[in-house]
Parts: sequence; structure tokens; C-alpha cells
Amino acid sequence: MKRNVIIICLLIIPFHLTACSSVTSKNIIGERIQDDLSEQFDGTWEEDDEIAYMKYLGKGELRIAGVEWKENKFELQELTIILTTCGDRKFVNVLDPVIEEKNDLLFAYYSFITEKTLAVWEPKVDAFEKAINEGKINGKIHKDKSSTTVSINESQESLCDFIKKRDIGELFDLEDPRLYRKID
Repeated sequence: MKRNVIIICLLIIPFHLTACSSVTSKNIIGERIQDDLSEQFDGTWEEDDEIAYMKYLGKGELRIAGVEWKENKFELQELTIILTTCGDRKFVNVLDPVIEEKNDLLFAYYSFITEKTLAVWEPKVDAFEKAINEGKINGKIHKDKSSTTVSINESQESLCDFIKKRDIGELFDLEDPRLYRKID
């Protein structure tokens, strides 16, 4: 089952979480990007049959919007994304509207494949679960019949240090990227 965390992520654009499992963090990963990324992000993006509109606001803040048909009317969906760097790796961090009261952030690794193609890779739930079980990072794991939720409680710096010391493919699903194409 996929849950469309509004259109995006992470870049999101529609950011989907597979199964019902997820990895969240109490803090963003790394430092906010300070560069002007308007030229890269501003515009209309598509993934499969979904369309999202992005606007870079500065200081690592990206706004994403889409329209969804609900209860016989169109509804505007919006998210604010925080773009960060951890070493030479780039991440999107988004408050999950479903778990907003916990202030947990969904996050993903991203990279531009071409000027108009953005790839977003979701975290591997089992890799972060293993890291918590082995005491490499602090966090909690909640399991039920069909899902696992991993909630990381590390500081911004400690989580970045943990990620920098590992091969990115160990922690993120590089085999199955979400590809977004800029169409205007």
C-alpha cells in the first residue's frame, strides 16, 4: 500500500512511502542549504501521472503544491521541505502531515540526474532498524502486523555523522528511485 504524502517528497514530489513502513527523525539531517536553488527547483514537475509545483523560497526551504480531487471538489495540498546537506550528500526533510503531532520528519536522499530529472531515494527501514538495535543510533522501533516505524532520536550532527560514515546504498534504496521530470 502506498501513501501519498502529498505531492512530493522529496523532492519529493509525490513522495510515496512503500508498504506502511517508514523512517522518521526528530531532527533534520545535516545543515540547511543556503545557496539559491530557484533555477533547479522552480517549476512544474511530474512523476508517473502526478503533477506538482515547486517554489524555492531560500535558506533551504522548498514549497511544493499539488491539487487532489476529494469529495467532489479540488483540494490544494501543500508541503514545506527543508533541503539539507550532510557532507556531499543532499537530503529532503518534510514534516509528515499524518504524524504532525509528533513533529517527526520524513527524509530522503536526492540528486539531480540531469538538469530536468530529479531522483529521490527512500531510507531502508531495515538498515535504520538494525542501527538502532545495534546501538549505533538512538531511536525507537514500532512494529505491527504489516509495518515497521523507525523513529530516530539523534541530534542533527550525530545523525549526519552516522550517515557520512556509511555507503549511501547501505542506508537508502538506490535500486528503486522516484524519478521526477521538470516539464516547465
